[in-house]
Amino acid sequence: MSDIKLVMVGGGVGKSTILATLTTKKFTEYLPKVFDIACIRIPSKDDNKEYDITAWEISYLEEYETLRNLNYSQTDVFMICYSVVDHDSYNKVLSLWYHDINRYIQFTGTSLIPIILCGTKIDLRDDKHTLDQLAENNLVPITPEQGEEMRKQINADVYCECSSLTQQGLDDLFQHVIKAFVNEKAKVNNKNKKNKNKNKKKKKQQHEQTMPPTSTTTSTNELSLSDLTLSNDSLQPPSVEKNSPNIQGKTLTELLQNQSFDEILSDILAKKIDVYNEIKKEEVEFGKVIASGASGKVYQGRYQDNDVAIKVYSEDNIYFSIDEFDREVTIMTLLDHKCFTKFYGANKEDLNNLFLVSELVKGGSLSNLLLNKQVGLTYSQRLSIAIDIADAMNYLHSLNVIHRDLKSQNVLITEDLRAKVIDFGTSRAIDVSKQMTRNLGTSCWMAPEVFKSQPYTESCDVYSFGIVLWELYCRLEPYEGVSSWTIPVIVCKGERPPIPSDCPADYSKLIKSCWADKAKKRPTFNEIHSTLLKIQNNVNLGQQNKSKK
Repeated sequence: MSDIKLVMVGGGVGKSTILATLTTKKFTEYLPKVFDIACIRIPSKDDNKEYDITAWEISYLEEYETLRNLNYSQTDVFMICYSVVDHDSYNKVLSLWYHDINRYIQFTGTSLIPIILCGTKIDLRDDKHTLDQLAENNLVPITPEQGEEMRKQINADVYCECSSLTQQGLDDLFQHVIKAFVNEKAKVNNKNKKNKNKNKKKKKQQHEQTMPPTSTTTSTNELSLSDLTLSNDSLQPPSVEKNSPNIQGKTLTELLQNQSFDEILSDILAKKIDVYNEIKKEEVEFGKVIASGASGKVYQGRYQDNDVAIKVYSEDNIYFSIDEFDREVTIMTLLDHKCFTKFYGANKEDLNNLFLVSELVKGGSLSNLLLNKQVGLTYSQRLSIAIDIADAMNYLHSLNVIHRDLKSQNVLITEDLRAKVIDFGTSRAIDVSKQMTRNLGTSCWMAPEVFKSQPYTESCDVYSFGIVLWELYCRLEPYEGVSSWTIPVIVCKGERPPIPSDCPADYSKLIKSCWADKAKKRPTFNEIHSTLLKIQNNVNLGQQNKSKK
């Protein structure tokens, strides 16, 4: 079974009626909305497989432009609809809808998406009343030939016509949707196979460019962990690159007095200074796989008599970049806080075995802990976990670094219930001269401004933390049972997971302030940390008073 997201656009042309008629198998008058969603299961006539089509029908209202474009996210097939007896809707195919879709594709950098052009209400071509109305303006119904001409202008994959009243063409219409989806998926798979070999060559070239020159003397561009004491108070590189103010034997604290963390990080990356420890494959012992994802797998292992987690990057990840790898390991090396996992080093010599080695946190993720109802957690214990996360994020933000993917899966819990924030693959240091708009993160934890591709700041992490606070209290998955496609819509409309009535007032107030719709109304992590400490102190005092009684 395959899922297809179909977005149908066009105003007042009978899109809703098409979906209602297809579902009920009878003509159904339907009151149009700004957008609506219908789920239809349709068997393909080509491969006899069933496809679940989630059809989003969207009309044009200017005040809903942001919300409408938001609904375009993750679309598999676009369908532009017009009425064959409405010349205005026909003209808007090119002037409005194709332009709107094309602008979205260019803005987001999305690959080309199949487009189907559909002429609706073909039964009205023979309707006397409709023909008389058109004749009053010296018009006639739009012909199939004109529809085909429009298809060519917008480079749509196919042109088809249908009638909800007679049901003519409805079945064929959605067969075209399935065929467009299957064909595009095949193209992507073929492209990925071709890019895999190209990417291997590219990675090799990038690797060769970043490798220091072979010499019997020490390269002035090469630093190692033995040369650096990497803590927040003592980043001690040797006296190399003497003209550079950021690696002149100064501590990280001293460097931050004159430069931003972003400037320090940029200098290190620009000079290709490997500040992390290079670990050879034979130095680590690989155990079982404990996690996997799009970027690769995480193994349990051993390194220098320590239990470690080894993150191995997938060779099949065609989006992998050596520059991104360098950025992540450099950030992990520079950051030093009790609520981050200890980072041992990385391997970059063997392009087929790129990996990171960090402290193994045996308690697993916060998400798994919270969903395991067999494990009892007191309110006070959950507050302590929240305090640890806020402490880590306050440190991160003090360096002007945004995490951008804070969620319960990216928090590990030690055996004594201490929290450690992980995964800096999407983290970025804030450059005040630039605005960040890239849509990154995981939908349940993403702030509305990120969904809308609006400029955002470190407050997007605060929003994510608000969802984590909700998880800590409720021990449930946020937006459980809601489609990932629907989450952006309800978040941007101001909807949030329901807070239970028994949730303490001060904790509930903090959750609401963190996930406030307007970023400027959200507290800082310094304020959040202080608030959580006060809440915990009140809880402890309450417990002490109870014990005295």
